[in-house]
Order: sequence, then structure tokens, then C-alpha cells
Amino acid sequence: MKTTNVANLPSDFINSLFNQIPLIKGALDAEPEVGEYFLNASKIFEADPGEVVIRRGEFDNWIYFLMLGQLLVYPEFFDKKKNLVSYISPGEMFGELAYLRDLNRNATIIADDNCKKIFFLGTDLSSFGEIDDFSVVSLSTKISFYRTAVRTIRKRLEILKIDYPENELVTNSPTHRPFTGTGNTMRELLYLQDQSKTFAKHMHKWNRSLEMDSNYQAAKGTVPIQQIKSLLEG
Repeated sequence: MKTTNVANLPSDFINSLFNQIPLIKGALDAEPEVGEYFLNASKIFEADPGEVVIRRGEFDNWIYFLMLGQLLVYPEFFDKKKNLVSYISPGEMFGELAYLRDLNRNATIIADDNCKKIFFLGTDLSSFGEIDDFSVVSLSTKISFYRTAVRTIRKRLEILKIDYPENELVTNSPTHRPFTGTGNTMRELLYLQDQSKTFAKHMHKWNRSLEMDSNYQAAKGTVPIQQIKSLLEG
């Protein structure tokens, strides 16, 4: 997989790129000087069609944002792909579930064969440290990350509830409790961390449920690119 250090790219491109990524944009809006951190901790990855982007069972502290193309999420990947559970589209964050729960990757993510180009940005969160350690990463940056994580996972869960209203996980969905204290404080950070872990745990249950649902694979397992192309041309 080809990688490019973001710090080596033209500044105007970097600024435009960072403004398209909610986590980084939110952090920069609150604290412009944090741009140096994301500049040095981030890389752009270019994957080939069919290439494995994340492999189940591995461990790292990276999170990612898809910029171009489409990614496919499989709970298992041995000799062949099986049980497609989700797609990742441009603008979406991925890889955060394992980071939030401090676990190995629980799914394999593959670049879609139907895409000619797949680009995504990755940021190494190794320097985040303990939740109350602000020696490298500031309070506002951590809050921005957890806000983005909560928003992202809640959006996925809402889509699943619409697609699968009869699934028992719908009735067991965790409740989102709005934060009522003073914003941009340690108290809000701890609240967001707790919410993100709760939603990440529930999202993992959904992934396991869909992994065992053969009907989901039949309905979502293939993107009919050629059929869509023919319809558009007709």
C-alpha cells in the first residue's frame, strides 16, 4: 500500500483536506495550533482494488477517514470473502471501534474491487495517552475526537435500526444522554468517552449479529455496478 506523509504535501492542499475531516476540523476550530499534531501524525494511504486495508486480529492505534472510493467490511476473511456487513463511503471515519475499546481489530476491511482508486487518511493516536494526560494532545482535541466518534457510531446505529427494525438489538439500543454540564471541560470529556465506549460496544453486537445473518449477505453482498451503469446509459 502506498503511503504519503501529510507533512510533505503542499500547505494549501493540507488545509483543504483537514477542512473536510470532521475530527480535525473540529479540533482546529477550537485550537488552531493543534494542526501541527495532525500534520505529523497523519498519512495518506492509496490502496489497490481488492487490497486488505485492515485485517481482523491486528492491533494498532490508528483511525482512518475514507476520501475516495469504497471499502467493504467483513467480520471474517480467510480464503474467501464472506458475510459482508457494511460499506464505508467517502467522508466516513473507520477503525475507531477497536481504538475506543482498546481491542484488536474485529473485522477485515477491503478496498472494493469496483473502485479504480481508493484513498484514505490515517492518523496515529498513540500520543493520546491516558484520558487525563494533556502533555501531547490537548483537552479540546480529545473532546473533538470523542464527539466525532459518538456522532459517527450513533449515525450507523440509526441506519441499522431503519434497515432491521425487527432485530432484537433495536429494543436494546443504548440511550443517548445529552451532556448538561459546562462544555469543553474534563467532565464533558469523560462523558463523551463513556458514551463512545457504550455505543462502540453496541455496534460490535450489531456486527456480530449481521455476521451470522445470511439474509444480510444476500441483500448487501454485491454492488451491481454494471447493472447500474447500464441503467444510467439507457
